[in-house]
Formats: sequence, C-alpha cells, structure tokens
Amino acid sequence: MRPTAPLSLILLICMAVCVVGTVVAFFFASDWASKHITMSGKVDIEAVGVGTEYGSIEDTVSSSNLVITLQDNYIHLIPGMDISLPANVKVYQSTSMPLIRAKFTLQMYKHNDDGDDVILDDDTDIYDIMPQMTASLHSIITGNGWVLDESDMYYYYIGTNTIQTDVGDTLMSEVDATAGNVVVHFINQDIEFPRNVESDQSGFNVQFVITFEAIQNYIPDEKGAQLPNTITNSKIIFDESREP
Repeated sequence: MRPTAPLSLILLICMAVCVVGTVVAFFFASDWASKHITMSGKVDIEAVGVGTEYGSIEDTVSSSNLVITLQDNYIHLIPGMDISLPANVKVYQSTSMPLIRAKFTLQMYKHNDDGDDVILDDDTDIYDIMPQMTASLHSIITGNGWVLDESDMYYYYIGTNTIQTDVGDTLMSEVDATAGNVVVHFINQDIEFPRNVESDQSGFNVQFVITFEAIQNYIPDEKGAQLPNTITNSKIIFDESREP
C-alpha cells in the first residue's frame, strides 16, 4: 500500500491544474451578414432630330448630322428667314433617371486665303448675332420645360417645376426612362434668323452648335448625403465631369 499524500499536497496539485486551465481557455464567436445590390444603370443620351424614329444628329468623325432646312428650299441664309433645325435629346432606358442640360451657340466664320475655315475671334470681325435670336429660340426652348441659367448660358431641364427667384435654386426634373426610351424636346419648331444683320456679313458661314449633357439624379455632398437636385447643386457633377 502506497502512503497517503498529505492533504496540503493534494490541494497544491489542484490549484496548479486550475491555473493552467485558465491560461489556455478562451472565448470565440463568429457571425456575418451579406447582401448584394445592383449598381444603377448608366446615363445614356443621344442628340436626335424629329419624326417617329428620332434619328441621330450627332457629329461623326467626318460630318455633322444636324439637319438644317431653310424656308422655300433656299440654300443660303437670308435675314429674317425661318430655319428648321430640330434638335432634341433621347434618354435611353435605364434604371437611372438623369438630369439634363443643353447649350445652344452660334458662331460665324469665314475662309482664309488657304481655303480653311477660321472661326472669327478678332474684335473687328466678330458679329454677335446670338442675342438677336433669343426671342424666337428662347420661347421655344423654355416652352418645352427648360430654363436658362445666364451664369453659364446653359438651359436646364426643369419640366413643370417652379422657377425660383434665384434660378440656381430651381429644382431640375428627373427624366424617367425606366420604362423605355424618352425623347425630351429642345428645339422642335422653326426659328427665325435675325433680321438686323449687317451687309458686310454677307457671305459669312454660320455654324450652329447644340450640346446635350446628362448626369445621375443623386447628387452627394462631401459625406455622401443626397443634396436637392437644384441647378446649382447639379453643377457639382456637371462641371466636374467636363474637366480633363
């Protein structure tokens, strides 16, 4: 028979075992959650003319597809003549509902001695007839739900929204193309070419330039929170997108 160990020794052994146990024991738990969400569809627009098909009028590498028709089948502009240059914007179907703006500019240019086209940029040669077209052009465009912001000379599409005292505070209208393509009219009626053109402008070439731009309808602030879709706020994205 082995001798019985003293009680104090047995207690010391138990304590040692317990100490070792508290060192190696630890707690562990794991949990997770996951869900996917689809990115919004791309903003896709195209400059189009008129008619049931609304064909493209966008410039290509070699030509411009903007169709200009003069009154009574004339081939040269006459002061006071009606001009047809239908220009609208097609918003292609998407889960996005974009905000759009447009600009209409007019330039006059002449041929230099080499036969090349040179846009006039000399103070003695520039003839700013754009303001003379404002009455005819402006009434058509604004009648289609656009408002002109004179700070940058862009027209912003606001639909039926109320124009605010400060134009920049006006809410833009989202173009709902979630169910299919939507054509937003810009210039869809004849306009009148200015009457008070100087005689020494005869023979000059006139270039019409129409630009459409579109952005998403969610404008985030610096922290990602959504800002109201006002004209001023839209420029945060519009103007940043134009930078190289």
